[in-house]
Amino acid sequence: MSQFDVVVFGASGYTGQFVAEEVARYASGSLTWAVAGRNRAKLEAVLAEASKHVGRDVAEEAGVIVADVKDQTSLEHMCSMSKVLISCVGPYRFFGAPVIEACIANNCHYVDICGETEILERFAEKYHAEAEKAGVHIIQTCGFDSIPADLGMLYTIQNFPGVLTQAESFHKITNGPSGGTVHTGTWESLIYSLANDGELRTKRSGLAPFQWLGPKMKKRGAIAKPKETGSWCIPFMGSDVSVVRRSQRARQEGGQHPVQYGCYFDVGSVLFCLTLYLWGVFIYLFTRTMWGVRFAASHPRLLSLGVFSEE
Repeated sequence: MSQFDVVVFGASGYTGQFVAEEVARYASGSLTWAVAGRNRAKLEAVLAEASKHVGRDVAEEAGVIVADVKDQTSLEHMCSMSKVLISCVGPYRFFGAPVIEACIANNCHYVDICGETEILERFAEKYHAEAEKAGVHIIQTCGFDSIPADLGMLYTIQNFPGVLTQAESFHKITNGPSGGTVHTGTWESLIYSLANDGELRTKRSGLAPFQWLGPKMKKRGAIAKPKETGSWCIPFMGSDVSVVRRSQRARQEGGQHPVQYGCYFDVGSVLFCLTLYLWGVFIYLFTRTMWGVRFAASHPRLLSLGVFSEE
């Protein structure tokens, strides 16, 4: 019998502490939960900080589990204690598989915030049959990548007054709790995804083509100023398009028509668009060699001009 409804694994990490706070905010009396990670003192500090924000002592209601992604026994113990595990331990190409395996072995549902596109497809191919047999749900990309895009598309399909054949979304970033910086965990995921982009193309080459309803969606240019936003945009390079297309493929396999989707990043000025492209080309070329990948992963602040930070 599972002791907790939900366990937040990696709760003392940059993203994990925000997830733990949100769970604390909505968990009062409604579910049992715990935080998990390598260091008990840091986990207790996370609960103390969350208590300040939610207005009650969450340490009295939340459990603390010590578990290390490099210690499979500790992962098995953690998963055996929970009905649902939220994993905030990335990059998932390095730390995702052992956790998923422990969840399947212990009938614990798994949720993460992975945005590493080829890893999503690799894990789906590797673990789908095993998870289905065990009755375990493996649900990835449950953060900014790609809940707004995927559920937004589902909502639009369900509420559109007619037959929806195409849809687009536009992202515009504003400062959050970390100010104008992005954490280095996202940087590592970006670097290794660029380095392994060929793997994704290979996996998709054998898939059946989409049977679109209506004309094929016309892609906007590399730099565009759509009337919908009134400002300059570039194609969004995150996992949103890939995740939405995967969901649309499932619709097609289920006998429903798939909906075409495009996603763009609103950057404001044309000068900033050009700057981003030059920077993107530079980083992409860096990831063509293993030396470049290692150097880029180790120097996020330098190569991102301060945008990515551990702070």
